[in-house]
Amino acid sequence: MSWLVLLQNERGDELQRAPEPLDVIERLLPVEEEAFPYLSYLDPYGNTIFSRTQMRPFLAEWRRLYESKPSEAQRRLLRAVEDIAEVCARTVHTYVRFVGTD
Repeated sequence: MSWLVLLQNERGDELQRAPEPLDVIERLLPVEEEAFPYLSYLDPYGNTIFSRTQMRPFLAEWRRLYESKPSEAQRRLLRAVEDIAEVCARTVHTYVRFVGTD
């Protein structure tokens, strides 16, 4: 499973994109884990969209992924997605879209 991760505006225009392939971090993602109420809803087969108002709890969960001691490649991708989420958190009418590619 893999994702494209995009920062988009309200019209769906792509403003930023995380480097690929994000399948490097798939083992870190807590799919269907109740302890991660936001990240557990990432759909590997569809789109998952988070709004600016969801970024604070999203980022809190995302940053917990560093606790699993990611490899350097995983850490780079985690940081790239975190950067996109931080831009979204401070910019109105933006969204983080995870596009499942499996």
